[in-house]
Amino acid sequence: YNRLQNAILVYWKLAGQDVENQSLVYLEQQITREDLDNLNDDWVAQHGIKLDINELLAAPKQPVAERQTTLPVETDKSERQPKAHIVATDSNTHQRESWGAIAGQYGLSAKQLLDLNPQYDADPMTLKVGDSLVVQRAEQGQNSLEKETSLPPLSPCTYSCVANTHYAYSESLLAGTPFKAINSENLFAKELPVTNLTTITTDSKATDFGRAALLAIPAHTATTNLGILSSSTPNTIGTWSISGEALAGFARMGGFLVAALWPSQLGDGTLEGNPNVSTSDTTAMRVRFNMYTDENGKQQVVGIKTGEGSAYGDRVAKREALQQGQNFVAELDSGITITWTPDGSTDVLTPDTVLPENDQLDVHNIWVRPIEEHQQEIGTALYPEEDLAEYIVTFPADAALPPLYLVFRKTARDESGVVTGNGEDITGIWLEKAGEGLGAPIPSQVADKLRGKEFSSFDAFREAFWSAVAEDSSLLSQFSRSNQRLINRGCAPFTFPEEQVGGRQRYEVHHKEEIQHGGKVYDVENLCVVTPKRHIDIHRGS
Repeated sequence: YNRLQNAILVYWKLAGQDVENQSLVYLEQQITREDLDNLNDDWVAQHGIKLDINELLAAPKQPVAERQTTLPVETDKSERQPKAHIVATDSNTHQRESWGAIAGQYGLSAKQLLDLNPQYDADPMTLKVGDSLVVQRAEQGQNSLEKETSLPPLSPCTYSCVANTHYAYSESLLAGTPFKAINSENLFAKELPVTNLTTITTDSKATDFGRAALLAIPAHTATTNLGILSSSTPNTIGTWSISGEALAGFARMGGFLVAALWPSQLGDGTLEGNPNVSTSDTTAMRVRFNMYTDENGKQQVVGIKTGEGSAYGDRVAKREALQQGQNFVAELDSGITITWTPDGSTDVLTPDTVLPENDQLDVHNIWVRPIEEHQQEIGTALYPEEDLAEYIVTFPADAALPPLYLVFRKTARDESGVVTGNGEDITGIWLEKAGEGLGAPIPSQVADKLRGKEFSSFDAFREAFWSAVAEDSSLLSQFSRSNQRLINRGCAPFTFPEEQVGGRQRYEVHHKEEIQHGGKVYDVENLCVVTPKRHIDIHRGS
C-alpha cells in the first residue's frame, strides 16, 4: 500500500455469493510448508482471525469516537538560551570562585564545566570575576515538543475505522518493535478498515506511559521541599513540598522518595475529562510503581503492568488537589499534605545533596513488566502494597492540569526496633489457618527466642524469625523437606499453590494494625503469618 504499510485485498463475492471461511493470519516468520499442510481451525484461531466480510465492510462507517484534545507544551523561549553563571567572589576564600565550586552548584564535575566552555581550555586559570560560564547547553532547555505517548480513543476492536485507531505517538516505530505507529489519521485511506490480529508484548519503560519524575528530600537538611533526582520533562515539575507528622519518621529512615507520573492516559483510555473517572474514589492505572531496597541498600523503583491477567490490581485511590493561591494542595492519608506550585522554580539535587540510597536513580531506567518478572529478576521482595501510598491527584477543571500519579513509602518498616510480646502457645498444625481470618499467630517459643533483640530493619527481623522457627523441631517437622531447607536459611517457606498469587508464593508476615496507623513494627502481638492470597484479601477489606 505504501513503503511502510500494506493493505491486503480479500475476496468479497465469488459467483455472486458472499465469501465465507476466509481467515487473516499474522506470523513473525515466513509460513512453512509444514504449516500449510497441517492447517486447521485451531492453528488459524491461534495466529489470526476468521474474517466476517459484513463487519469488515461496515468498519469504515463506524461512529467516530470523541477525542480529548491536548496541546503539547512548549518550553518557554527564555529556556532556549544556554544557562549561564556569572563568576563571583567566594565568600569564604575572598578569591574568585573555583571551577569545582561552580560546577558543584549545577551537578557537574569541573571537567564537564570546562567542556562547556572550551575558550578556557588553553588556560583555565584565566577565569576571573565577572566572566560568564555556560553551565547548561541550549538543547537541554530546548524549544521542542515533548515525547507523546497515548492510546486511541477506543480499545482495539476486531474491526475498526481509521478515525478510532490512530493515536498520538512521537516516534515513527513503536518502542522495541519494527512496527509503524498508527500516529496519524492520514496513514491510511479512510475507506480502509483496520483489523486487530494479535497482541504484541514488548518491554517498556515508565516514560512510555507519560512524563515521569523522581523526587526526594535532600540529604543533610530539615527542609520539606522535594528536590528532583531525575525527570523526563521540564514542563510539569514546579516546586514541591510535603508536610505532616509522617515527616519525622521519614527523616529517621534517612529520606523520602517520591515517584511521579503524569500518565498520557488512564487505565480506561481517558484523562480526567471522563465524568465516570471524576465521580469515582479510585482510578484505573495501566502501570503502577513499586519500590524495593537492593542488596547494596539502595532504593530502586520498578513499573508494574496491570490489567487482565495481572496479579497486581489496577485501582488507585484518587484525591483532589484544591487551589490555594498559586499553589495546589492535596490532603493525603496519615496527615500527609502535598503542596505543588506548577510554575515554581525547580530544585535539581546535586550529588552532595542526594542520599546514598537514591544516588543512582534514573527515571529513564524504570522498566515496566509483570510483577512476576520483576520478582524473578531482582531476587528480593518488592515493598508490600500496604507499605506504599499511591494516589492519582486530580486538579480543578479550569486549571488545565493533567492528573498526577504519586507513589511513596509510608511506613516505618525499615526503622530499627526491639522485639516485644509473648506470642501464643500452639497446638496442632501451626499454619493450618494461615489462609483464614488474620492468619496464624506467632508461636510463643519463637517469641521467646526473639524478645529483647534489636533489628536494623523488618527484613532482618523476618530472616531471624524463620531461623528461630528452624530451631524448634516441633514446628520445623510440620514442613516438607524442601521447605525445611528454606526455613533453615532464614527464608519463608512456600505455601500451597491455591494460596499463591502471581509471583507471591510464600508465607508472609502481616501487621494486624497497619504501621501507617500506629501499629508496632516489632511487637509479635501485632504480627501473624498469612498466605499471599489471604494477605491481599485482608488489605482489600474482604
